[in-house]
Amino acid sequence: MPIDTNGVFARSNNSFSEPVIGTTISPADAMALFDDFDAALNGDLGTSTTSLDIATVVGAGTATLVTQTSKRLVPGRNVKAFSAAAPTNYIAGVVSTYTAGSLVMTGETSGGSGTVTDWVIWISGASGATGAAGPVGATSGIKQTYSTTTTDADPGNGTFRLNNATPASATAAYLDNLDSGGATVSGIFDLWDDSTTTVRGIVRFEKSTDPTVWAQFQVTGSIVDGTGYRKVTLANGSGSGAFTNGNTFAITFTRTGDAGAGTGTVTSVVAGTGLTGGTITATGTIAIDGTFGFRNRVINPSGQIWQTSPTTSIADVVYDFDQWITLTQTNPITASQQTNVESGTPYMMRSLQANASAQRFGRIQWLEAANVLDLRGQTVTLSARVRMSASTTLRYSVIEWTGTADSPVLDVVNDWTSGTFTTGNFFKATTTTIAGASSTALTANTAASVSLTCAVSASANNVALMFWTYSTQAQNVTLDIGKVQLEIGSSATPLAFRSIQDELNLALRYFKRFSDGVGQYLVIVQAVSATDTIGPILFVPHMRIAPSIAVSAAGDFALRDASGTPLTCTAVTLISANTRTARLRGQVTTGLVAGNATSFESQSAGSPTLDLSARL
Repeated sequence: MPIDTNGVFARSNNSFSEPVIGTTISPADAMALFDDFDAALNGDLGTSTTSLDIATVVGAGTATLVTQTSKRLVPGRNVKAFSAAAPTNYIAGVVSTYTAGSLVMTGETSGGSGTVTDWVIWISGASGATGAAGPVGATSGIKQTYSTTTTDADPGNGTFRLNNATPASATAAYLDNLDSGGATVSGIFDLWDDSTTTVRGIVRFEKSTDPTVWAQFQVTGSIVDGTGYRKVTLANGSGSGAFTNGNTFAITFTRTGDAGAGTGTVTSVVAGTGLTGGTITATGTIAIDGTFGFRNRVINPSGQIWQTSPTTSIADVVYDFDQWITLTQTNPITASQQTNVESGTPYMMRSLQANASAQRFGRIQWLEAANVLDLRGQTVTLSARVRMSASTTLRYSVIEWTGTADSPVLDVVNDWTSGTFTTGNFFKATTTTIAGASSTALTANTAASVSLTCAVSASANNVALMFWTYSTQAQNVTLDIGKVQLEIGSSATPLAFRSIQDELNLALRYFKRFSDGVGQYLVIVQAVSATDTIGPILFVPHMRIAPSIAVSAAGDFALRDASGTPLTCTAVTLISANTRTARLRGQVTTGLVAGNATSFESQSAGSPTLDLSARL
């Protein structure tokens, strides 16, 4: 059976004797037939050791394989080349050219991956046409038959009904305990109310043969056993299409997750409302407390940070508790820190009127511009916990500085005796605005909460908070102040708590005391001559501006010579200071060796102090 030039079998009597139907083929004819098939297969089958990467071939669009000659690789015929060791790695396409054993094929599809060198080349048939899409599968869910009856009763085996002829308006469904196939499904329905939320889940009724006919509801109550059927409370229904009596529907249910931890329902949001860790502002945003928030703009609100203690006699316009300034009418007061004053008030700042002659007194805190510029145009509330040892009136105010930012006049009092609490009268007039002022009559030795709500103007560069006695107070009358808070909003909220370390870090931006005792090693310095040393100081956290230095006395500090003997300092200064670092310079009369390292330390038997200040 020879092959024609197109690779088609052609009958010829020259190859074998044509058999007669019903007779046995002779062995010679059978061998001739196998020879012809072998020749045909050899013409359609080839091999190649050409190294090709499947991904590269597909990306390039063509593949070239060197194979045997005399193969029936006619241009236009479909061909497939696959790995003999891993047939799933293949390329398939159409013969482009075939010359002297070089086969060029256009790659159409591929399978597997990697580089192949053991190709088997096989003439294949063309890809068949895409088959028709299969029928749409049945809708999933519990199958039951719809009944147009709307009464609350057993709807019958495998049947459900709704309590309204308009399905989407139904508020209850009555589901038989059996599905349309007779299987018991009541146990599944009983799981529908397991969620601890008010809305237990979503139930959907969808026609099995037409997904455009459906109704969907919230399940909002317990599943009730109606004896033979289950009652389901529905709400907020919606739907599409007409429900026809006797039609089969698929019923599906999607459960709601359980309610999270906590109790109560939010029914309204009020500006100023206090939250655990924050408050809701007038704009509806939440201000976060602690390290990540700054709801309370007041630093050291209860005087828990007091780096200059035990300095207790405080004159007019002098810092005592960190960031707080004492104001007096005539003479110094005595400051002290009160602890565990009452539940919820662990600290208060006390000012004692120590002068034999009665006087007015109070305290003020100025806030840095960077911490208050966003308050412009905002309603703010000042609040505090206060107490006095005498029954008297306490006044308090929110004051604006409209001059150069961070350069306010610290003492805002113009005339202590004035009863008119406006600029030019009680308050100084120059670049000062009174945002708000108020007063509270206090009962002796009884703590009280005070608050003041006002608006900050668009011109405010700094803001101050001041508390003072309305009238002169006799000797030994005390004023205690704590839990001072300035926040955005029209009402006072609980004090925004910050950890003691966070509060200290805020205070250290403005003031650092490096020495408060004898024999403290403060910093290692290097002698640059027999009389001079320099050493670095790092400011953590960074300071507001390059600080100034103040020491109790240069002679309170010493530098060690090569033998370890302390040499009393004659001068202590800062050089090359910025907000992050400075160089401390200590000088002595003589005795140092240039190039040697030495320690800078306190030595006085008194109370040596080295203060760095970047305060307003």
